[in-house]
Amino acid sequence: MGWMEFTVALVDHLAWPVVVTGALIGFRRSLRALIGRLDSWEGLGQKVQFGRKLVETGKQAELATSDVDEKLVEADQEVPLEVADRFSILARDATDNPSYSITAAWDELQGALRDLIGAATANLNQRGLSIRLGNEVSAIRTLRNRDYVNENFVSAVDGLRQLRNKVAHGQHKPTPDEAVSYVLSARELTRASEALANMIVQRTNGEMPPLG
Repeated sequence: MGWMEFTVALVDHLAWPVVVTGALIGFRRSLRALIGRLDSWEGLGQKVQFGRKLVETGKQAELATSDVDEKLVEADQEVPLEVADRFSILARDATDNPSYSITAAWDELQGALRDLIGAATANLNQRGLSIRLGNEVSAIRTLRNRDYVNENFVSAVDGLRQLRNKVAHGQHKPTPDEAVSYVLSARELTRASEALANMIVQRTNGEMPPLG
């Protein structure tokens, strides 16, 4: 069983992210080793560049999710561990249609980011502050300035956006392994976004102490 099959099996059957984190680390080490070997080949610059960005973004997503989980623990909130069925399906579909899995995973993350931005906007308005809305990445950068998320979160979101755009615009044809890694990173950030949005809504409704 290769890393992709092993990881997909974990996504299907185990709680997120307690055990899956171990698979992510091993998977991305394997991917980094492959990228190192590809470096010596000619004519693969674009593929190596995509792989490097994928590994870098995956590490940032792990760090961002870990930071969100710490915030939840500090706020005495439960850390959500459930695995979303839609991401399990996308991971399985990566074998037959890796490009679709990547674009669909970004769509799922984009929806969660919009919910997070909406929750933060309501919270800021309640405090007499405002947020400049644009695309998701620019809005998330504003949330970083307001300390809702950290720099790893912003970088991971931007990295996944860039990778998705390369695939959507035909600049890169992803492998199934790359698609699985992308889906897992998108799942981490989606879970973190959903958890943060829920916590912010509770603060806005007075169910938790106010921010700051």
